[in-house]
Order: sequence, then structure tokens, then C-alpha cells
Amino acid sequence: MYEHTVGDPTEALQTLSRELETLRPALAAAFSRNMKDRLTELEEKDAQTSGDKPLGRLQGAKLAVSAAYVYLDLLWMHLKATGVDPTTHPVHTELQRVHAYFTKLREAEPDARPLHVDKDAAKRMVAASISGKHTRFDNDDADKKAKKAKKPKKDKKNSKAA
Repeated sequence: MYEHTVGDPTEALQTLSRELETLRPALAAAFSRNMKDRLTELEEKDAQTSGDKPLGRLQGAKLAVSAAYVYLDLLWMHLKATGVDPTTHPVHTELQRVHAYFTKLREAEPDARPLHVDKDAAKRMVAASISGKHTRFDNDDADKKAKKAKKPKKDKKNSKAA
């Protein structure tokens, strides 16, 4: 009856298998140590660097939030598979909370924050530059100042004696 809607899944399974094989080394590296050790390593990385941007802590926070999201998402899928409506379960509230942390982490990224332009200061600078009141430094003025600096000063005692 449904033969025309279900195709052969062999090609899709082979593609999925190839993609999982490419992920295998990354997953092995990610799960080779426990999370506590990784977070401690990131904290120590911040302590060793003299910069004012705690990137290790930020990476640690991303790791913790990502792990929480994966755990809650697995619970969501398990509830759905067992016939429980996950939107009425407390896991839904927790997923929303963790999702809010993703937004906060994006905002905490050093390069993610938009630059703030002080519009009033910019207007003052533009107005000053086009007002026609410019200080002009010519080479002639510089030459005159140099000559005055080189000119020896007369000694008042010697001039009175003569």
C-alpha cells in the first residue's frame, strides 16, 4: 500500500555511516578525558595568560552549556519516543533555560559585541573639522622658530661692561 512512498534507505545509511566515521576521531578526542579535567585545564589556561579576556573560562562555559543541552535534548527525545509530551514535562523549561545561556555566551564573545559609536562626539568632531578653524603649520613658521632657538642670547653683564 505504501510502497511508492518508501524508498530504499541503503544510500542514506551509507552516507550517514561515512559521516559518522569522519566524526569518530573528534568524538574519541572529546571523550578521552572527563569534563572536570577539561574545565580545570581551561581555568589554568586563563591563569597562565596575562590577558584581560578570560577565553578559557568562556570555552569552559560553552562546554558546560553544550553538555547540558545535549543531555536535556536526549531526555527530550527519550520522552517523545516513549509517548510522553515533552512540552508539558519539566525538561522543556530546562531546555529553554539552557538555550538562554547560549545567547548569553554569544554576547560574551569578545568579537561578538557590536561597536558602540558615540554619536554626539562624532558630530562634534565633524563640525570642528568643517568649521574652517584650522591650525596651520607651515615650514616657514618652523624655520623662524628654529632661527630664534639658534640665536645666542646676549649676556647683560658683558654688555654693561663694554
